[in-house]
Amino acid sequence: MSIDLRLEQLRSVEADILCPSDPIQTFPDGWVRAAELTEYDWFKMTIRQISASPPVEEPQYEFKRVLRKMPNRRVHRNAPVQVPDRRSVRVANAARRMANPPVQEQNGEASPEDVQQDPRLRTLSPTDLPGVHAVPKKFNQYFRGLLAPGLFYVKSKTQYLGPFNEMPTENIVPAGDNYVVLQRMGQLPDSGKSIFRQVGTLST
Repeated sequence: MSIDLRLEQLRSVEADILCPSDPIQTFPDGWVRAAELTEYDWFKMTIRQISASPPVEEPQYEFKRVLRKMPNRRVHRNAPVQVPDRRSVRVANAARRMANPPVQEQNGEASPEDVQQDPRLRTLSPTDLPGVHAVPKKFNQYFRGLLAPGLFYVKSKTQYLGPFNEMPTENIVPAGDNYVVLQRMGQLPDSGKSIFRQVGTLST
């Protein structure tokens, strides 16, 4: 058999496989040709929700129920609870201490409890600690001036009167002017400016 004849046979077999003369012989069983479908069949195929692939088989596991073994329940008795008597043990311990006194008493030495201790166990004032100093009184006056309300002042468009220790009245200020009564409330520590608040008005 020549090579050319063998090639022709292979080509004919390949042509039959790729383009068979009768397509029915390679059509799968159970399938329907599209040319044979009606319009209603096409409509059913478009709206169906059933998947073409078969459902996935989920593995099923066998569960075995295990019962936990519980201990036996305690039986409650009606008899009262027996409390051990510790009195005999305390008496025996006291007798043993009296028979064997501590070593300090045998040697004539005083016990640690009898040694007189310093009654001042802690400092009474923070200034007794090292590096702690008391704040001078002038600082207290300075802080009091920053926080506590102070003297009164009277201010108009042309005059600035004060300070007054008490709330000024119309008899103190000059007549013929309108005044605003201010009270010094403090002082800003950074700039030193005073803070005032208006507490009243005067008209003379």
